[in-house]
Amino acid sequence: MPPAITVTPAAQAKIEAVRAKSGHPDACLRIAIAGRRSGQFVYELDLVAPEDAPATDLRIGTPDLGLLIEPGSAANLDGAVIDLDPSALGGALRIDNPNEGWRDPVSARIQEVLDREVIDVTDHAAGTNPYFQPAKKAS
Repeated sequence: MPPAITVTPAAQAKIEAVRAKSGHPDACLRIAIAGRRSGQFVYELDLVAPEDAPATDLRIGTPDLGLLIEPGSAANLDGAVIDLDPSALGGALRIDNPNEGWRDPVSARIQEVLDREVIDVTDHAAGTNPYFQPAKKAS
């Protein structure tokens, strides 16, 4: 069964504007969960021409907007709401998803420890990696 996903009128208007500007007014919105960051899902949103959609994607939506759902993401998208984030410059889409977070307490606790205790000390500005040491040449 495909997930129940709601697209608000504000999000629908933004998607329609982007589709028109891109020259693909019939493009579908493809949604996939790419991973997690701090227990929250990281989403991939793409506009895809209907003929270019992966054959395995679930197709849902309204006559005005087709949604393509990556099959592995479907269960975690059930009940999600796609809305417009007015705080983002120019308005960006956001997904309010009741399925985010960890479902079991052990995973949730591990995430808490990782977020609190693991500190990134890499000096990214210097462009160096403290964990990589080139092999020393034998003399």
